[in-house]
Amino acid sequence: DFGAGNAHRILDKYRGEVPKGYVTLREGMTATSDELMRHLEEHISRIEMPRGVEIRATLPKTVIGKPSRKDLLAEELAKLKQN
Repeated sequence: DFGAGNAHRILDKYRGEVPKGYVTLREGMTATSDELMRHLEEHISRIEMPRGVEIRATLPKTVIGKPSRKDLLAEELAKLKQN
């Protein structure tokens, strides 16, 4: 049990879109993106596998407190524009 998480699509030049995971860790817990990816490989199918997992201090929230996919997508688009 890692804390909170969300998966969202990100743009990919080859596939068009691919899933990406966003995770917050519980206080005192340590894990790397690679460790989380290995854990996911044991529990979900290859088609469902995200292309990466980003460990974050917090996730953006909607007004009602759910993780905001819209804000995560906007952040990814901003990253693409910088590159």
